[in-house]
Amino acid sequence: MSQLSCSLAVLLFTGLIWRLSIKSSRENKFSIETDVTLETILKEFSSWSSFIKLRKIEGEEAASRFLSKVKQKMLEAMGIQDEGVKITRRFNYFLIMWRKPLA
Repeated sequence: MSQLSCSLAVLLFTGLIWRLSIKSSRENKFSIETDVTLETILKEFSSWSSFIKLRKIEGEEAASRFLSKVKQKMLEAMGIQDEGVKITRRFNYFLIMWRKPLA
């Protein structure tokens, strides 16, 4: 997200004017949904530092077995067999803002 996009998002969430009477805001929540496949989720998972550490310590074979177990458990939990099925993933965000009190 560019700096301009972030600035516009802040303006939309806080209103165009941050009034002097407002000291904080906790009301703004939003979600972002993306369609992904199980393969995408597993690729992301394999980039996490904890997985990289597992691969380094236990070796490539152990890391592959671990990913296979995770994949199987996810397929069972979703009740599907096809790995290519689109999964809607939702990330929930919130915005908390404060301002310094006036002198």
